[in-house]
Amino acid sequence: MYDWTPLTMLRQRLAALVLCIIACLAFVAYGQPALAATGNDAGQTVAADQLDVGLPIFDPGIPADASTHSKLGIFPEIRKAEAKYMPVMLRQALIDSGDWGVVRVLPEALESSELLVTGTILHSDGQRLELQINARDATGVQWLDKVYTGTTTSADYPVKVPGDPYLDVYVQIAGDLLAMRRQKSAKQLADIRHVA
Repeated sequence: MYDWTPLTMLRQRLAALVLCIIACLAFVAYGQPALAATGNDAGQTVAADQLDVGLPIFDPGIPADASTHSKLGIFPEIRKAEAKYMPVMLRQALIDSGDWGVVRVLPEALESSELLVTGTILHSDGQRLELQINARDATGVQWLDKVYTGTTTSADYPVKVPGDPYLDVYVQIAGDLLAMRRQKSAKQLADIRHVA
């Protein structure tokens, strides 16, 4: 007879991890109301060089062939939760920089965004993260198409709230987006806003 105890323990651990991720999402989204009121939403005047950013939920990168999930170390429910969590963390990095207008996490891509940043999780196992990030402005010009990688050590866990062991990845993405924006002229930025 098969001993179901290890499988039950794995399910309990997965359930606990999913609940922790959901709790973190709730804290980031609702625990800090001041973060929601930035840029245009707060009635502030946005600087001429600031663009509003749309961040759709990331593609979880789950292979269609379910038989490969175990071999690849992919737990689909956890990966789906990460796909919702990671754009929230990137949003926070963009807001913290103070260089952008309104930054929204969207349920799906909104083509009328001044700057649309999409992501695909290529690998995520708690020790290594690989994200494919694409950014395109409203005029159709591609800003980024790059894979970002982050690694953690045992010192990164347990994670201090609020925080994320891959914060440096999100900050790097925000920095690359800012570098691209700084290459744009005032007319190019105005054209992006006009098209959006």
